[in-house]
Amino acid sequence: MKTGDGLIVVWMNVDPRHDEELHDWYEGEHVAEVAAIDGVLSVRRFFDPSHALRYMAMFECVDETIEPGAGFQKMVENATPWTMRIRKLFGEERRRGNYRLLHAVGNTGEGAALLVVQSDITPEDGAFDSARPHGCLSYRAYVQMPPENAFRPEHQHLEIYEFDDKDASDSWRLSLGAGGNADLSVRTRTGTPIIT
Repeated sequence: MKTGDGLIVVWMNVDPRHDEELHDWYEGEHVAEVAAIDGVLSVRRFFDPSHALRYMAMFECVDETIEPGAGFQKMVENATPWTMRIRKLFGEERRRGNYRLLHAVGNTGEGAALLVVQSDITPEDGAFDSARPHGCLSYRAYVQMPPENAFRPEHQHLEIYEFDDKDASDSWRLSLGAGGNADLSVRTRTGTPIIT
């Protein structure tokens, strides 16, 4: 899978009675719409039933300039009727972050589950190699761009561990604990990934 230096992440939640429509919208319209933007390399979606923002979409990009760029902003400003309906369904239960890659180890796109860590701690280069968790296929560390745009100032950094199965991801989450202001979630793949 192509790896870029930028990542757009969208977290959201809808009332569970609208889960099917949200999935249909992603699969039937939004994934292809985002993947068609110049500079977007892949679109993948994940789910954590225990998190306040259960759904997560990751748009890997060539760099961090895609989200504020003309193509992405045109899509946001010219929402389709279906997108407008979905926006009403998630309301305030949505966050979007634009990130720049700091560190990368392994190949992304092959795992069944992610451990997603949002925190104020700057990931150190090489730290992952010394503590590589069992079953981890890849690791990516990012910083919010620009940092002052973090939707929660204590979550300027994002780490994504990709695992071959959910049990391995759960195990690593338990070993990390829930220190400080960190937000940890284990997310399983959902939907059809698109690689451009």
